[in-house]
Amino acid sequence: DYSADNITFTVQKNSEVYTITPDFGNIGTPVYIHGENFTLSSNLLCKFGEDVVSATHVNDTSVICVAPRLFRSVEVEVSRNGLDFSSNKKTLSIVPLPRVTSIDPRSRPISAYTTFVMVHGSGFINGTTICRFNLTYHSVPVFYSDTLIKCFIPPIRHEGFHQISVTNNLIEYALPKVHFEFRKDVKLFKIYPYNGPWTLQTTVTIQGTNFHNSKLLQCSLDENYIIDALYVTPTQIVCILPTSPAGPRFAYIRVSNNGVDFSAPIEFKYTEIITLTSVSPTFGKNAGGNKIQVYGNNFYYSSYLQCKFGDYYSYGYFVSSTEIECIVPP
Repeated sequence: DYSADNITFTVQKNSEVYTITPDFGNIGTPVYIHGENFTLSSNLLCKFGEDVVSATHVNDTSVICVAPRLFRSVEVEVSRNGLDFSSNKKTLSIVPLPRVTSIDPRSRPISAYTTFVMVHGSGFINGTTICRFNLTYHSVPVFYSDTLIKCFIPPIRHEGFHQISVTNNLIEYALPKVHFEFRKDVKLFKIYPYNGPWTLQTTVTIQGTNFHNSKLLQCSLDENYIIDALYVTPTQIVCILPTSPAGPRFAYIRVSNNGVDFSAPIEFKYTEIITLTSVSPTFGKNAGGNKIQVYGNNFYYSSYLQCKFGDYYSYGYFVSSTEIECIVPP
């Protein structure tokens, strides 16, 4: 004898798992599982090792499951009824979530020929970690260690801030605390004074455009001597040039906002020390206006040539390397 009531029992093919994407991750990683016989059901589940989580049905060949907290690599399975899981399994490997602590440099000029940044952090994996610029451009970095990689930036040349991130699975991205910035190029117009004695340090004021108030604002002397610069305004900075062990010569000064990319150069001249031997006449009217001849060594023509009388200045007129003329100020 059988009961009058009956319940329908449906026999279905087993769920099959063919691929998982990504095949490595950590807690919170969305895992896309591809296979067959993933029928929509309230009991549609995924199993990561011994941990069971709910599955999101995409279609009969795809589901999405979020990885639980994992401490080792696990096998991934799918069930439609909460009891019977797929006979074939795929392994999800555990990788650390990358973390970015800083990037260096934080900015580059628009004209930078080769653009890259050094990314500092943790959890970087050689052959696995990928860099992303903004939300679209991906590149394989140069791997140095699990805490340092070099990320390349595409030839995007417009001023402004951009996002740099890294990932170990193309799903979860670690962002830096600061954004990368493309800036207008530094241009130099004038240096004052444009010369100085080779045996002494010379404080120079440099005028130009696009200077930034940064700890990395620097002057470069002949590309091999770096000097910290003092920011004054976006169009003016001050640098203290060292002595010249090579003696009198021309030197080339460049400026950088980031300590990496330097501007086109401006010229500075190291000169011999000027010495005075005599003046003629040695006295004159109290009212000033006298023309005097100043004699010495190592004079040279300059639009800034001056004579100093106590606390007063007057323009000097170049005659030769041993003679100049000056007008006594009132």
